[in-house]
Amino acid sequence: MTTSKRPAAWREALGGWSKAGAVAHDWFGLTAEMQLDLYERQGRSARARIVPGWRALERSLILRVQNVRIEAWHLRARAALAAAAESPDERPRLLREAGRDARRIRKEKMAWSDPLADLILAGVAALRGDAEGAARRCAAAAHGFDGADMALYAAATRRRHGRLVGGDEGRTLVAAADAWMTGQKIKNPARWTAMLAPGFPD
Repeated sequence: MTTSKRPAAWREALGGWSKAGAVAHDWFGLTAEMQLDLYERQGRSARARIVPGWRALERSLILRVQNVRIEAWHLRARAALAAAAESPDERPRLLREAGRDARRIRKEKMAWSDPLADLILAGVAALRGDAEGAARRCAAAAHGFDGADMALYAAATRRRHGRLVGGDEGRTLVAAADAWMTGQKIKNPARWTAMLAPGFPD
């Protein structure tokens, strides 16, 4: 598990929190650690964090809060996609897991969650070799993110879309996404895209 870029104080802070069940601070800590794993392209590490702790999250009742529930499914699906990209032998099973979480997210029927489901399903399609289907899902997800005022996700999705379609159209999409992210002081758009929209073949 790669954590070399994380200061010792980070782990000390997490280690000092209460271990009496999974509560809000545990969820926030788990989210932060997994986001870093995904940023560092350590999909298997991200998945190794959430799978053992999922039952504790359920027991804590924190997943009864809709936005936490959706974010948790989305985080678990992203970890599955990133791990699938790293593990060809396990890919079919991991893609099924990601697809199930995407369908769970879709059932919530929220304007901001529908594009998250589309983006996960785009990653599933891409890793199954269906570039055309993945591009369609990306287009739908980007449109949904625009409607939900989720500009960062929209940019990351369009970057993935551009890499899928290639050619002049694809280069334009990637350049526009990179320009927007750079304008937001993001130094490495590719890494942020890997964190928010993992699983696509590079």
